[in-house]
Amino acid sequence: FFLQAEDGIRDYKVTGVQTCALPIFRMVGVPRRFPARRRAGCGVMPVAPVASLEQAYEVCRRETARWAKTFYLGTLLLPPAKRRAIWAIYVWCRRTDELMDSPEAQNLPASVLLERLAEWEDRTRGLFRGEVNSDLDLVMVDTISRYPQPLQAYLDMIEGQRMDVQQHR
Repeated sequence: FFLQAEDGIRDYKVTGVQTCALPIFRMVGVPRRFPARRRAGCGVMPVAPVASLEQAYEVCRRETARWAKTFYLGTLLLPPAKRRAIWAIYVWCRRTDELMDSPEAQNLPASVLLERLAEWEDRTRGLFRGEVNSDLDLVMVDTISRYPQPLQAYLDMIEGQRMDVQQHR
């Protein structure tokens, strides 16, 4: 979806966090920049003060190293800028997964989970407009600006979570 295999195959269907863990693939796209804007949070996650870009990427690095040890080691083979982008994408995927699969989410009714997903989708669409509300938003906007990728890949992952709620709850 936002990665290209060395053989040129593209358009991977997003079905879960594991889809984001493809260390043999390379990022594609020409770096471009656009300004980030702040806006009120949508309620999915608390709006936190935005750290520096370097601090925000460090948070993603630590989280990737903690939750995906082997994947993290694979990312160290990438050039530094691309590895940081992969860490940001991994954390976005993890956050998306946690909306449905965290221990807290397991006790919530489907209607609340679907509302969370709708808010997360709105927030994700905002990333592609350069809207920054948190450290994760900051690194995602930077990643998207450096490595253009389709919004649809992210929406597909959110839709996969939505299907899980409707099938399992």
